[in-house]
Amino acid sequence: METIQYKLESNETANPQTKVFLDINSRLLVRRDPLYLTECLDRTVECIRAMPSFLSQGPLTISPELLNIRSSRDDLLKTEDDTVTLECPPGTIPGVWSGYRSGLTFDQQTGNLYKLKGAAVAEIPLKIDDYPGTPYLEGGQFLRNAHNERIFSDRFNRVLADNGIEPTMEYVGFYKSPFKIGRRKIATSVIRVKGDTRLDELMYALESEAYFQTTYTKGQKVQFILQLSNFYQDVGYIVGQLKRLMDKSKQTWSDDPERTNAHIGNVVLYPVDEDKVGIGLVDFDASCDCRDKSKRALRQQHDKEYHSLLFSALEKVASARAIGLFYYPKLKFSFMRFEFGSGFMAGYEAKKFVKHTIEAGRIDELKKLINFGKIPRPRLIRKKHVKTGIRDGLDISLDSFFI
Repeated sequence: METIQYKLESNETANPQTKVFLDINSRLLVRRDPLYLTECLDRTVECIRAMPSFLSQGPLTISPELLNIRSSRDDLLKTEDDTVTLECPPGTIPGVWSGYRSGLTFDQQTGNLYKLKGAAVAEIPLKIDDYPGTPYLEGGQFLRNAHNERIFSDRFNRVLADNGIEPTMEYVGFYKSPFKIGRRKIATSVIRVKGDTRLDELMYALESEAYFQTTYTKGQKVQFILQLSNFYQDVGYIVGQLKRLMDKSKQTWSDDPERTNAHIGNVVLYPVDEDKVGIGLVDFDASCDCRDKSKRALRQQHDKEYHSLLFSALEKVASARAIGLFYYPKLKFSFMRFEFGSGFMAGYEAKKFVKHTIEAGRIDELKKLINFGKIPRPRLIRKKHVKTGIRDGLDISLDSFFI
């Protein structure tokens, strides 16, 4: 197979596909690498709610040729230019990565973002391996989990609405495959989302930009540490409140204490307007309630999820390959991330839900502090073609993770 090439583009380009990439990334806080979606003729479309025509007329999947060029080091191309795009073949739909098995695309008529979860299956395997005791389909999703996602995301959305919160995600349909793996059917969920920036990738982007690309005076360093610590604490408070709402509704985030969805990679931040950034929880395909577990088992699951979410801020990024970071697993400012934990515990114990947003200007202030000490780097003057594959970190000129 011919190696796929990325082509660097600028904001001035008139390419309509590039504009879609830019439109998607403008809704994210940390930019993502591109992909394109192709029609998958062996599946059928099941609409639950209204879907745009380009999603409902025929099922889509991430182009299989893109799945074959995953780097073995979990890194993706980042450059000094404003964005990185793919030359999409005619008839394909532009998108960006959203987790290892999903893509994010954009409805140009309504401005809505849509996530296709489980759309990264190149071939249907004859059998599946158990992942810590649970059947696992690499790049895909089982139909049972797709139904679960719909049921429990709708349920949590009703809880959010009761507290005056607009849902972060809404399940609108799925693509059903006629093939089975053993007795298990597979599907791709289609979900309308407000945004898709994960808390773990935002933390990593802020910290890596500060670590690699700045020279601080002592005063700037102190100011950055204080502002980032306070930001983490306030985000943690909101996440704690949201988790408490889930627990009070007698709903879990996942079905297995040893394999939980409760981690900061499933905490999403998204622009609400020019002044506010919303915070929400996603990924309900393994959720349970009292129909699946006893009261005691539910309490044990809630407790496990509480501690898992609390300590996940100190772990590595959940999906470095998919979120598009050139990734150094040990790079994190642990002493500041403890502030997320203190905020989370306080928010969980709060008797009244306060808010689910944070001031957008606080992120802008952190980025300004980073840019104050940024080391000048030469700009690319003309376009270059960069082959995918394993790349040395010194060969990548990283300007910014941010839009």
